[in-house]
Amino acid sequence: MIHYTYQKKGMSINLTNYLPDELTFERMKGEGDLYGEDMTYERFRLWNLECIAALSDHEYNWTVELCRRMQQKKIKLMDEEPCAVFTAYGIYFDKEKNLVITNPR
Repeated sequence: MIHYTYQKKGMSINLTNYLPDELTFERMKGEGDLYGEDMTYERFRLWNLECIAALSDHEYNWTVELCRRMQQKKIKLMDEEPCAVFTAYGIYFDKEKNLVITNPR
């Protein structure tokens, strides 16, 4: 059975809550070759659910901890061009199944 929600000691993290919404997906798709021109949001979401399901226990626990820290606003990203720092906001898996961390627009 696939679990997308991690629960332990009063903490609950649902990894699907960290996936981009449809509006963000459309903007990402418009900015470049995300997965291909024919990729729909439903297929993008399914791809990410499949990637979550394929994580080893160690990778899953690591991803849960990352999302927990993002929820607490403890993960930051820096854009080296302007040296601006952003609070990490979400995750998704690219077409090579790499975990990508996003920041809000």
